[in-house]
Amino acid sequence: MREEPYTEEQLVQITQEIIECSYYPKDITQADMRDYLAKEENNEAVFNSVETLDVADERMKLGEQLFLDEITKRFDKNFEDYGIEPTMEMQLDANEEISMFRIKHFTSIVKELKAKFQVDKYRLHSTFIDKEALKIFTDDQIQNHVLSMWHLKDCIEKMEKELRDWEKEVLQRCDSSYK
Repeated sequence: MREEPYTEEQLVQITQEIIECSYYPKDITQADMRDYLAKEENNEAVFNSVETLDVADERMKLGEQLFLDEITKRFDKNFEDYGIEPTMEMQLDANEEISMFRIKHFTSIVKELKAKFQVDKYRLHSTFIDKEALKIFTDDQIQNHVLSMWHLKDCIEKMEKELRDWEKEVLQRCDSSYK
């Protein structure tokens, strides 16, 4: 997040972007949002603050490293038990497994972030409709919530771009292997 305060015009534009952005029902469903609320209620929601959004990439890399370690163990075990050295084809297959793991894992993270966004958007909307609820929050609290949603939206967009790039890369490899 940036240090200098936002101008009133910037805040209006940010709020408008949030209002116009909707991942429901195209990308997520009511069930996805209920799942997110249940995770939140059970303290299982991974992305419960702006700080955890910023470490999503680190968690992704850690999960990928654990997956790589499992593949390495599998190669080592095959070598120790059967004397099988990984062929080029086995290594390429392992690379594809890693690519698919990365895409699946990233897709699930993006889906959860979208569910969080929709839940937060619903909460924001409900707060503005309910005049009594609106009195509970200060302007700074509402502004911070709006800015964190904007940051979340930005993270989702960046992650989706990275995901599309990976998918394109995998498709190009698949196309070239069949030619």
